[in-house]
Amino acid sequence: MEADLVLFHPYDRWGFASMNDKENDLYISYVMNRLAGYHNVWWSLADGWDADQNKNLKDWEHYADLLVRKDPYHHLRSIHNYREVYDSTRPWITHASIHIDDLYKSAEYADHFRVRFHKPVIMDDLGSEGNLPNGWGSLSPEEMTRRFWETAIARGISRP
Repeated sequence: MEADLVLFHPYDRWGFASMNDKENDLYISYVMNRLAGYHNVWWSLADGWDADQNKNLKDWEHYADLLVRKDPYHHLRSIHNYREVYDSTRPWITHASIHIDDLYKSAEYADHFRVRFHKPVIMDDLGSEGNLPNGWGSLSPEEMTRRFWETAIARGISRP
C-alpha cells in the first residue's frame, strides 16, 4: 500500500497555501525529516499545481529540487494538475500523475501520456461517482468502474 502524500494544494484552510518561501522550505524539510523513513510514501508535490496562485513554475522546480535533496531514500515523486499537465519529462518526476476532466473518457489518455513522457502514468483522478452538477462529479457507478478497469487492466497501467 502506497501513501500518496500531497505536500501542497491551493484549497487549504489552514494557511499552508499562503506560506512564504522560507516557510515552504522549512515545511518540506520538516516533512522529509518526519516521513521519509516510511518505505511506502510517494511524494505528490502538489494537488492542482496550476491552480495555486501563490506559486509559479520556478517555485515548483525549487520545491522539487529541495524534495529530491532532502529525501535520503528517493521515494516516488509526482505533481498533480488541475488543468495544465505538468511537464513530467522533468528528471525529478518518477511518474506522471494526471487529472483529466473529460465526461466520456479519461483512462484512454493514459497511452498518450505514457508515450509523451516516457514514464509510468497514474491517472490520479478519473472523476467521481455522484450527482454533482459538474460532469466529473456525476459519473454513474458503472462508468466509474469502467474507468478503473480500463486504466488498470486494459491499459496495463499500474504502480510505477
